[in-house]
Amino acid sequence: MAITKASLAQVIYDDVGLNQQQAKALVDQFFGEIKNTLEQAEFVKLPGFGKFILRDKVSRPGRNPKTGEEAIILAGGSSFSSQAHYSK
Repeated sequence: MAITKASLAQVIYDDVGLNQQQAKALVDQFFGEIKNTLEQAEFVKLPGFGKFILRDKVSRPGRNPKTGEEAIILAGGSSFSSQAHYSK
């Protein structure tokens, strides 16, 4: 099951007792702060969960999955990286 911003807001609404509008605002603010921090070329560390780093992708060889034809995937864009360590 995927966790969405809406499902997180619902859990906050159910468990914490904020109304739905406040819960949605809290989730939006939380992810907004993470986004703003990453945009400023800083990392976000959430103890017990992971560290998120915004990094640029470099161009690399790739392949069209339908045809198998080789192609170059252009540089650009960004990705999130999490070095989370989970224990069972």
